[in-house]
Amino acid sequence: MVEVVGKKLCSVLSAAIFIATLELATFNEETATEIKIISAEQVSTNNQQWARNAFDGNKTTFSLTDDMKSSECWIEFTLADRYNIAWIEIVNRHADRDNKTWCESNPETCISRLKYVEGIVYRDTSDERGSCGKIEDVKNGLDQENQTYRLYCNNSYGDKVRLTRTGKQGLEDNAINIAELSVFGHENRGAPRDVSENEVALTTGTMSGVFSEQGVEFVLDGNFTTFAHTTASNFSWIRVEFREVSPVFFVNIINRYADEWCRGDQQKCQIERLEGAEVWLEQGTEENVKCGVVTGVKASDILQDNIYRVDCNMMVGRAIQVILTGKMNLKLNIAEIYVYKSPGKNSLRII
Repeated sequence: MVEVVGKKLCSVLSAAIFIATLELATFNEETATEIKIISAEQVSTNNQQWARNAFDGNKTTFSLTDDMKSSECWIEFTLADRYNIAWIEIVNRHADRDNKTWCESNPETCISRLKYVEGIVYRDTSDERGSCGKIEDVKNGLDQENQTYRLYCNNSYGDKVRLTRTGKQGLEDNAINIAELSVFGHENRGAPRDVSENEVALTTGTMSGVFSEQGVEFVLDGNFTTFAHTTASNFSWIRVEFREVSPVFFVNIINRYADEWCRGDQQKCQIERLEGAEVWLEQGTEENVKCGVVTGVKASDILQDNIYRVDCNMMVGRAIQVILTGKMNLKLNIAEIYVYKSPGKNSLRII
């Protein structure tokens, strides 16, 4: 039987997810560090204003593309390694070398070119793109504070950051000029795993609270020795989002079992915390459907003993939530979550 939960529980879940998102944003902002940019390129270069000017540390120089008219206009930065990107900070062109008066008399081509630019994070080995959002408007004034913009990237994983806009979108031209770009994030935190053909691609997630920096990214990294760990609550949950709406055949949850703290003493892991966890499929803003409950949790240091399957019977959704509720001081610690849209010979890859 399929159990459908209506608006009441959805409202509780939505509120909890919103709170957790704020908690994660604070966590990420406090711990993020500036990431080294090693190179930059752009779709074209106007008047020798190279892409490298946008990360030279000099805010009176700038990069400048040609007017790409109706095509995509972009400038792209390569990072020293792959990272989870928390945010990018852009200083708009505003104070050219010794010619600030030119910007004052030509605001449309000096300042406004940053309008409607979107930030993208990606890596060469994956088609997945993480959006950092879009600059919907630019402010007046040529001081640096007014012309500094921040786009949040939700810990998107990659080694490339691209600023892009397609078409003029009502602007005088379709060119991009920026003075400086900086990238902030976390080094090698929970790098997302690759997925097989029968898997649902998971992009990001949230959780009811983060204990000891064990964030939701660790249930997505393919590493069974890392794990996500919620804080204590009477309503603990971990939620992972799909890249796109998909039917769900079943969910595999790998319990925490293999980190250094656990080895030789399974009781330290408190693996029994997963017992009774409910798996819900989020179908929309008004309804969530319960797939089933995790039962029969046992202590073991063998991978196969720590995989718990919950069937979702090909119901269609956009996110999975693992929930513990009903008691005080509940905590979840999970190594990995895999979601499958069809059966396959290699339903779980051991790494």
